[in-house]
This record gives sequence, C-alpha cells and structure tokens, in this order.
Amino acid sequence: MLESSHRSNPRSITSQYACWFDDRINQFISEHKDRFEPSQQFKRRNGFFITISFDQNARTNRHEDAEGFEQRVEKSELDRFTDLYNLICRQMLGSNYHRPSFDPVRPLAIGCLDMNGSRYWKSMGQLENPHIHSIWILTNETSEDFERLIADEKRLQPIKERLSIRDLDIQALHDDRRNSSRAIRVSSYTAKMASTAQIKCINKNPRLDPYHAITHVGGFVTSQWKLSLDDAISKIARNEWQFYVERPRGDRVWVKVAVSRYGNKYLKTEEDGDEPNNLLSLPECP
Repeated sequence: MLESSHRSNPRSITSQYACWFDDRINQFISEHKDRFEPSQQFKRRNGFFITISFDQNARTNRHEDAEGFEQRVEKSELDRFTDLYNLICRQMLGSNYHRPSFDPVRPLAIGCLDMNGSRYWKSMGQLENPHIHSIWILTNETSEDFERLIADEKRLQPIKERLSIRDLDIQALHDDRRNSSRAIRVSSYTAKMASTAQIKCINKNPRLDPYHAITHVGGFVTSQWKLSLDDAISKIARNEWQFYVERPRGDRVWVKVAVSRYGNKYLKTEEDGDEPNNLLSLPECP
C-alpha cells in the first residue's frame, strides 16, 4: 500500500511528464482548430502515434564502406527523427517550409527515444533496437497531404533509406485502446523516461536477516513519498518504476530485485554483493 507524509502521489513524476505532453498538445490544438470545433475532434482527425524503427545493419554497412574516408559523425536516432520531421515538412510544404511564414501550418511532433530493456540498461549489456515513439499533431492545412504521403510507399521509401529507417508504424490517435485517462494515456507513451525515482530513505525492522530488514523505501520529489517493499518490488516487476540510489561521490547505482537463497525477494543495488548494503546505509524515512 502506498503511503505519503504529504498529499503527493508517488506517480507525480509520471503525471508531471504526462501533463506537460498533454498541455503542449492541447495548446497546439487550441491554436489551430476552428473556433467552435471540439478539441477531441481535432485530435482524432489530425493526431498520429508513430513508432520509428531503425535499420542498424544499413548503418553498419555504410560505416564500413566509408572506412578510410573522412566523414561526419554518425547521427543519433533523435537527430534522424528531426531530419524525418524536416523531410516530411518539405514534402508537404515545399523547400521554404522552414521560413517563419510557415510557422502557423507546420505540425507538432514530440519524440522519445526507447531501447529494448532500457529500464535496466546498466545490467543488460549493449543496448538493442533503438526506436522512437512519437506523437504528431497535423494542422488542417497539412493533414490531407500527410495522409497521402504515408499512403505512398514510393515517396516514403527514399526518406526511409536516407535515414536508415526500417519501419514506420503509424496509427491514428483515436485507435489507441489504452487507458483513456488524460495523464496516464500520454504518460504510457513516455513511461521509460518518466518513472525514475531516487530512493533517499528506508524503514527497517530490527531483524538481523538482511533480506527482511527493509520494510519500506522512500524519497522526495515535490513532497515525501514512501512505498512498502512489496509494492516497490511489484512496480519494478511491472516496469512501472525504476529506482536508483545516489552514492556520496554523486554516481547513480540502480536498484534491482534479487532472490535470497531461501527464495525471498528483496531489493539491492547492482553494486551490492549478496546483501543490500547500499540501501541499508540510507537514513530512516519519516
């Protein structure tokens, strides 16, 4: 059961990111919709959720072919997301799309980089399958051109090859069947970066067994939060939260679920041995 010494919700980090996304989207919609058109109608008509997967083999081959020649540093996935946005705007609006006179008709695009298993990136070895989840809101002036573009593989293929894109999974926002609540719906797109929290304190019982010593973990975001050990373990297992401890020299040590030789689940950091010493050294929570 979640406990709080103030009125905060321990999902506050997720909610703050989610509300920022929603507020930015709603601001864009209010600036571009017709005066009497409902915002949800505009979003359903002009909103898309796009996942961009990259062809790592193509990038590797290009790099090998270019060995021995002076070349620019390889662009990151987020750089290529920006390039994709610019190329799509050029297709829809022409070569002058970047001029201020086109500001009122350019779409909104928000992208988040994701990796397979990135919640536990420090313990998984090399990161795999970088991809981007993105939300696009088109203007009334560009929505039809955008739909024609994404339906025309001959126009899309050169863009995909240029940016080493393996696949574009494009879904209308109204096709989203996930939780429809305002904050959780959008935060589900960005949970990887939203659900990270530093454990700054613990509660422990007087038992000598280190695997049962910790009963609660807690911290402070905008106000105090605290979780029972079972809740914290469940949230890690469900990929809802990831936790870390900050050591005196300032580096982060990630918290993971471990199993004792007796079969009991407990929390420890990746730098700990068998016992959760980094956590046990933290002060008591209020």
